[in-house]
Amino acid sequence: MSRQVLMLIALVVGLSSSVNIVAQQSSRTVPGKPNVVLILMDDMGYGDIGSYGVRDARTPNLDRLAREGVRLTNSYSNGANCTPTRAALISGRYQQRVGLEWPLGEAEKDRGLPVTGRSLPALLKSNGYATGLVGKWHLGFKPELGPNAQGFDEFFGFLSGAVDYYTHRRGDGVPDQHVLCERAGTARSSSDAGRPGCIRSGSNGSARTRRPHRRAARTPGRAAWSHPSAPRRRT
Repeated sequence: MSRQVLMLIALVVGLSSSVNIVAQQSSRTVPGKPNVVLILMDDMGYGDIGSYGVRDARTPNLDRLAREGVRLTNSYSNGANCTPTRAALISGRYQQRVGLEWPLGEAEKDRGLPVTGRSLPALLKSNGYATGLVGKWHLGFKPELGPNAQGFDEFFGFLSGAVDYYTHRRGDGVPDQHVLCERAGTARSSSDAGRPGCIRSGSNGSARTRRPHRRAARTPGRAAWSHPSAPRRRT
């Protein structure tokens, strides 16, 4: 084999290796869309987790998120309770602009967050995300005001402000546990394979800390439910 042929083969092999290296580097430097997990805890105070100073409650996993991520020390929620906070998060607007300045009551069947097509989950869907909501909604009871109408593909949770841990009933005794999907099935379908995902989790814990088997006698000036004995943890 001539020297020129050997040099040509070496050149082709070298170019092939260079192309492979460049392709691998490009795949590393241009990542895909990240998955998003958004956890919302309403009614929780500034000093209720360890990374913000609490000493009588252990929250190691949340503390690790703060330690390895970002801890905001001068940030304020738009509202102090359920519905207004969620309305602003989903719509990107102040709660006054959508008419939800106070938590929705169970008798307010016709009220809720207006559907505009510009909600947080709707925008994520339009950018290729599969979206889901687990837990509390509290932005409307009717299907046309529910999670699916606002852009969530799937919903597993409750529509009211809080439910009992054991019976899954809301304050007026009505069952409130739902599995709602925009399409057939109760889990992400095979068509979602490869799509980035966004999950928003709304906790029941901070909104309902009472347990039914600890019911106390109702007396004037006393709540219908007993509270923890530790004075610092009474609510």
